[in-house]
Amino acid sequence: MNDHAKKLPIFWGHGTNDPLVKFIWAKQSVQFLKEGLGITETTEADQAGIEFHAYNGLVHSASDEEIEDLQAWLEKVLPVNE
Repeated sequence: MNDHAKKLPIFWGHGTNDPLVKFIWAKQSVQFLKEGLGITETTEADQAGIEFHAYNGLVHSASDEEIEDLQAWLEKVLPVNE
């Protein structure tokens, strides 16, 4: 994986009760991205990498909380054109 790809911001939201894509699979996938491909976790200073959000009790769907988190994330990573 090239350096540019490693620096792309990634939002990953996953419900802990998802019956189709098990939560453990999501955690394992994030671990592979970090350890296997060298993708970092985001920080306040650097939005490059992966930002993982777990949603307690959520099944294979989206919640208001997840949509709000996604909106906040988009506002952080996308430049504002005025």
